[in-house]
Amino acid sequence: MRQAARVLAVVLGCLACAACSDTDLRSYIENIQSPVYTAGYYNNGSRSIACFWHGTLRTDLPDGPGATNSSGYAAVVSGGTVYTVGTYYTGSSSAACYWANDGAPVILPAPGGATVGASGIYVSGNTVLTAGYYSSGVSVACYWNGTTRQDLSAPSGYTATNVFANSIFSSGGMIYTAGYFNDSVALRNRAVYWAGTNGFVLPDGTGATLSKAVSIFVSSGTVYTAGYYLTATTVVPCYWIGHSSPPTDLPGIGTNPAWTSSIVVSGGHVYVAGYAYNGANYVPCYWMDGVMTLLPIPASAGSNNYALGITVLNGTIYTAGYYNNGSYNVGCYWAGTTRTDFPADVNNSVIVNSIFAQ
Repeated sequence: MRQAARVLAVVLGCLACAACSDTDLRSYIENIQSPVYTAGYYNNGSRSIACFWHGTLRTDLPDGPGATNSSGYAAVVSGGTVYTVGTYYTGSSSAACYWANDGAPVILPAPGGATVGASGIYVSGNTVLTAGYYSSGVSVACYWNGTTRQDLSAPSGYTATNVFANSIFSSGGMIYTAGYFNDSVALRNRAVYWAGTNGFVLPDGTGATLSKAVSIFVSSGTVYTAGYYLTATTVVPCYWIGHSSPPTDLPGIGTNPAWTSSIVVSGGHVYVAGYAYNGANYVPCYWMDGVMTLLPIPASAGSNNYALGITVLNGTIYTAGYYNNGSYNVGCYWAGTTRTDFPADVNNSVIVNSIFAQ
């Protein structure tokens, strides 16, 4: 892997260079040994650049044709290869792609002229599954198996004007995708997941006027979907088990709104990442079996602070996201409640969208 080769070169360079401190060398070794991989993007002063991090060591991802900006949305590791899904922008449109390590982007096909986005990825062996949408005026949810696209429609009995897929998972030979669609009769969004191409509308919470599903996970044959629903007075974070029962509501801060972003099940426990409004600012958090933990950020942090990804390894809960320091966004991850910040390029923003640990 070119990333490993670069790290080895740096380490050898540090060993040979009197100006490279023991602290620098220890930092690189710690990154090599870190179980944490994250995906996102940073701003270099003129544009955004998609990337992934191993520990806090960043790998920039190459542009697609004509790219003026790019973003990474999720990364997983399989067989020693880091796979990242994302989108690059050409000024007038966007294209979805995935990267294997830091190789050239693999373009995810869509009808000519469509705007395309992808935000979910799952890899099993050599099979790369990604989820997203394309739009030529009307948005169509889809997933790609490699580069073969499968469109997803609203569940039977519903008519939709726009459909979106946000997350993907595979278990027992079945591909599961989560998202939402705009019900053109009720004129509202409805949360949905698909098993293959068979869609299931997720039941409303009490007083829901719209709902969205943002993340999906399958454990022991049971489908868990995280999302949220809007009522007349607030936004309620929640997750669904299967597709027949009402959602499990998650607490916010008082009666203020909160949102989920990612879900994982480990050791029989349900972990959900998200963020909550405290009346003045958005605060990153996670829930374990419905119990909220606020994630620490500096007291001087600005108003926009989010946890966007979650995973569990050997009993440790890892979450990832970013906070605003008053001037720019600082990407970070938390191991439990211990925060690690990512370095920025000349005080420019860093956004971390997902986390994976192995």
